[in-house]
Amino acid sequence: SAASALVALDELGRVRDLSPNAVALLGPQRTRQVQREGLKNLTLPEGLFAQWEPVAKARTSVQRPKSLLNSQISPLDPRQTELLRKAEQLIAGHQPILIQGAAGVGKSTFAKALAGARHVEFQSVLLIDGTADPNQTLHRLRDLDPTEECTLILDNLADMTSALQLKLLGIVDSSPVLTLAVTGTPLADLIAQNTLRPDLAHRLSGSQLTLPALHDAPGLRDIIKTLFDVLARAAGRPELYLTEGALATLTSHHWPGNLHEMKASLRHAILMAKDQVTHTDLPDPLRAQAAEHDLAARSQHEAARIIAALQHNNGNVAETARYLGLSRATLYRKIQISKIREK
Repeated sequence: SAASALVALDELGRVRDLSPNAVALLGPQRTRQVQREGLKNLTLPEGLFAQWEPVAKARTSVQRPKSLLNSQISPLDPRQTELLRKAEQLIAGHQPILIQGAAGVGKSTFAKALAGARHVEFQSVLLIDGTADPNQTLHRLRDLDPTEECTLILDNLADMTSALQLKLLGIVDSSPVLTLAVTGTPLADLIAQNTLRPDLAHRLSGSQLTLPALHDAPGLRDIIKTLFDVLARAAGRPELYLTEGALATLTSHHWPGNLHEMKASLRHAILMAKDQVTHTDLPDPLRAQAAEHDLAARSQHEAARIIAALQHNNGNVAETARYLGLSRATLYRKIQISKIREK
């Protein structure tokens, strides 16, 4: 939206403020050009909007949030609220932050949201990905002005070349630079594998935030419903809703892929649904796993019923079979399948 990537101008065309997302779109060089020359020599990139307003209003139109909790970051998982409070304190002191967690928990998204919510004017946000062309990455870092406010987001640390790691070593401790490193692998393992310099790892790991896995989140049902509503509106189908059967299947799933897997599953269901999302609209793996869970639950229920009947009949199989209305052969087979010990 215009409010998320906005250049605020006064009536004379002078740049008065840039939102964090606008800075990220422009990049460090074009941001400095805009600060010096305004927009007269610049074609606005797609997604960037200029707002022409009087000076007094332009100054406040993209005012930074007073707290990360009141910014663009709206955690689905209530456990992330405490992480945001910690992040706010660390960011204020320019402390490097290591963001870790299992695959799919949203580490990169979390880092980008933190960078976008910083209370700093005209900051640059640079994403340094170890899988990108190392020469281009080094070139971008050489253009970095160490005296200007900047947020570095480091991803895929294990793939970074030794030259890139050496360059980062001298930047991470720079006062105006905030470093957010993202990893799904413990840094100690990367050191042991000789893929990460120990001195760089030590600088990055002083403050650690671990994003929790989704499967044991409190209020998982509410998280699913909230995310579904967001995705349904984004798909132009705000009238869709989850039936109880579909919601029960989604809630019982373990979500090893965390938010990435949940988003993909819900998008599939939204595409397949007619006027409501039912169990049959969910991806095949989810439905198959739900069927396995149902079978296991029924087996456990039947085993408990047989055990109670055996106890009632003092372990007498013949009496227990008559009590349950089964033949002795059938009861023996069920006892063997359920691995019940006769008493």
